[in-house]
Amino acid sequence: MGVRANFNMPGLNQYINDALDAKIQNIIRVMRVVGEDAINEARSYAKDKDWQDVTGNLRSSIGYVITLNGNIVSQDFEKVQGPQPTTKDGKKIGYDLAIDIAKALPEIALVIVAGMKYASTVESRGRNVLTSAELKAKLKLNQFLNSIR
Repeated sequence: MGVRANFNMPGLNQYINDALDAKIQNIIRVMRVVGEDAINEARSYAKDKDWQDVTGNLRSSIGYVITLNGNIVSQDFEKVQGPQPTTKDGKKIGYDLAIDIAKALPEIALVIVAGMKYASTVESRGRNVLTSAELKAKLKLNQFLNSIR
């Protein structure tokens, strides 16, 4: 007397793939919220509290990308105009840096950057460019990951 399966393998595979896709979409949704919160924190902190972005390039270079299997599924970079004109495109510089970093990362990744080369110099002088945004993003992602384990 044997046990007989009451399902077909293609149907089971489809069910598993659909469940996996739903989990991935949920992770992307959470990463998008975390990314938006982080860049809003960084942009508003810079604007309101800590440092002057004379050309707008540094704030323009702050943004994020989310990649899935090497493809961009979400991104946010916003051009910010400073009081002085500039020939550089901070938005493009930040976006290009995020893409370069994301290429080396695993299947799904959230990359948050301040793309101007002098961002680390501003941070090293005790200013907050991405520090608070990074801490906030790590905390939120860890909370989410712990909740789905």
